[in-house]
Amino acid sequence: MTSWKLHLLYLGLGVALFIAGKYNATPKATPNRTVASTNMEKPILGAFEFVELGQDKGFGFIAKIDSGAETSSIHATDIQAQFKDGMQFVSFTTVDDLGKVQRLTRQVLKLDTVKSASGTGVRYFIQETIWIGDSSYDIEVNLADRKHLSRKFLIGKNLLKVGNYMIDTTTNFHMTRKPASLTFIKVSKPKE
Repeated sequence: MTSWKLHLLYLGLGVALFIAGKYNATPKATPNRTVASTNMEKPILGAFEFVELGQDKGFGFIAKIDSGAETSSIHATDIQAQFKDGMQFVSFTTVDDLGKVQRLTRQVLKLDTVKSASGTGVRYFIQETIWIGDSSYDIEVNLADRKHLSRKFLIGKNLLKVGNYMIDTTTNFHMTRKPASLTFIKVSKPKE
């Protein structure tokens, strides 16, 4: 039998099985597996958003959204660790985008190695309350001297996952409003 006749035979057989109801186009459920959600109504963040820190929203930052960073990061200088009652604490100075300078002390969650564009180094991790609009999240934040970077606060994957956020990199301040008192200049990296 020639190959085109064989193909025609298989095609006819497939159509006959489909018409007879033997072929089921609906996928069968697989045990121990869940069907992926088709709900695409996730909150969307722009490439930059205004965030506030602390229970009382005491600090304001224009945060860069970075889906490549594992954890969020805050600008910190003069970092000093101390032990009290068997627990480790870290004190650091930070300045927000509104010019407010404050010395903060937080309990250390862990010391861990972080790889970044600036290189690899050991950083302190603390827990901080981050506000995006009316939603607050208690997340891990690492301390880093970010004075050489364009933004003093970076939102990483840990907050994106908790908030179930998607990112629209074509917009800025998609979820939040930039305070009128702030001048926003998106700093681009020099071309090589």
